[in-house]
Amino acid sequence: MPKLINHQERKQHIAQAVWAVLAREGVRGVSVRTVAAEAGISTGSLRHVFPILNDMMLYSLDYSGQRFLASLTSRKVTGPLIDHLEDLLFGFVPTSNESRMYSEVVVGMLAEASNIPGAARMLQQQETELSYTYSFILSQLKAHGRIRSDIDVQYETDTLVSLLFGVHVSYMLSNQTASDQELQTPLKMHLASLKNTD
Repeated sequence: MPKLINHQERKQHIAQAVWAVLAREGVRGVSVRTVAAEAGISTGSLRHVFPILNDMMLYSLDYSGQRFLASLTSRKVTGPLIDHLEDLLFGFVPTSNESRMYSEVVVGMLAEASNIPGAARMLQQQETELSYTYSFILSQLKAHGRIRSDIDVQYETDTLVSLLFGVHVSYMLSNQTASDQELQTPLKMHLASLKNTD
């Protein structure tokens, strides 16, 4: 009896292969052939799941972006929750394998977004979801007296979005050679400026 293929698992497996190719070769390196080879499946099997290349790209961007966010928000809390929330912010800095790949792929996708219908909208949606996370973290830090009471959470959320995006771009412009300290310093300095000194 032939083995039944879980369609959702196959889509997720292909999405991970797409990200591996994107991180290694950029958007222009993604094709049915390169992704199928990375996934270890035939081109026919890939086309059965994703008949249209653009649909594969958008699904992969959405799935992998959600996976990255989930990997951060599902981390085990070993100390006070408020300390965990502050540490979570640093998870968005490209200093881990997951965050580096996310940086490489998203910046690459932004550069080619005009050639991938729907990509810009998908990236904007992910930015909105990340903004909700930043806003929640800042709100909790403010509620627990870890940052100043006069802080405008929405303004600082927008600032964090811009700051962290700049860190990711700096990482890419450094040819992925920037040290963890160099990448973390802008965020550390910004958070220090928000600290409650009372």
